[in-house]
Amino acid sequence: MTAVSPQHSAAGQRRQSERTKVLEDRPVNLDGFVEEWPEVGMVALDSEFDPAPSVRVADGVIVEMDGRDRADFDFIDQFIADHAIDVATTEQAMAIPAVEIARMLVDPHVTRDEVIAVTGGLTPAKLLEVAKTMNIVEIMMGMQKMRARRTTANQAHCTSARDNPLQVACEAAEASLRGFSEVETTLGVVRYAPLVAMALQIGSQVGCGGRLTQCALEEATELELGMRGITAYAETISVYGTESVFVDGDDTPWSKAFLAAAYASRGSRCGSPPAPVPRCRWATPRAARCCTWRSGASWWRKVPACKACRTARSRASACRVRCRRVSGRSRRRT
Repeated sequence: MTAVSPQHSAAGQRRQSERTKVLEDRPVNLDGFVEEWPEVGMVALDSEFDPAPSVRVADGVIVEMDGRDRADFDFIDQFIADHAIDVATTEQAMAIPAVEIARMLVDPHVTRDEVIAVTGGLTPAKLLEVAKTMNIVEIMMGMQKMRARRTTANQAHCTSARDNPLQVACEAAEASLRGFSEVETTLGVVRYAPLVAMALQIGSQVGCGGRLTQCALEEATELELGMRGITAYAETISVYGTESVFVDGDDTPWSKAFLAAAYASRGSRCGSPPAPVPRCRWATPRAARCCTWRSGASWWRKVPACKACRTARSRASACRVRCRRVSGRSRRRT
């Protein structure tokens, strides 16, 4: 059978259906990737401005961390130095080569407790240096060993374009029957949140009891739903990597820790999803790659003991810088 060559117009242009044209003109296709700009920190992986791992302890207090004296710490550095790093073991742990720590992560003969005894004293820059020595398969092996959760579970999103609680309840029931251990809903109208959250909870318990539910909203409403027992977990302990982004959100590491404690007081599980907008702003105060700020943010996150780590996938995917161009038509995504 002879293939028929595509027909072209007289102008030499390929014919295009109206449907294809409409799809290609959607705003989502205007998104693109910025070029690397190391001087202001707009670089995902390797940057010449990355701090070198270092630590110095005096009188039981960290006085220097990753090339910065304590007098120059911002409140994220101070929070990590005072509450996240094990001061008693940090100098000894920092002396271990990064390659050796990476081997501990993937070695099945080294237990999780042994790894924690070492990594508890590492600074954010040292953690990143360890990750740089590993490929994605080795990172997944390390995550398999280090995760605190006994077994993995899948999460389903049960949403309705019109915030219809009946539809959400039906979808939650189906998700439960299909084996999803967690179900989440998002909605556009905040005042509908209690009704939709209750519908999600009721529907999710039909197939099999014990499913965890979440209604993703702004923190005040979501906390109230959790305190009332309408939801079982929350993912709004948002992680920020620079002080300026914290200030924009009227937050500090201490307020985030208090929020996590509030959820824990009612038995609600809480996690740390990435905040999309701050990713493009993380590196503006200091020129360093976004991975550096992700490492620091992940380190202070362990202080409030958030159980879920939604951003620990791979150093490439978690730190890829993506933004919308302000003007002009950017390259289309393939």
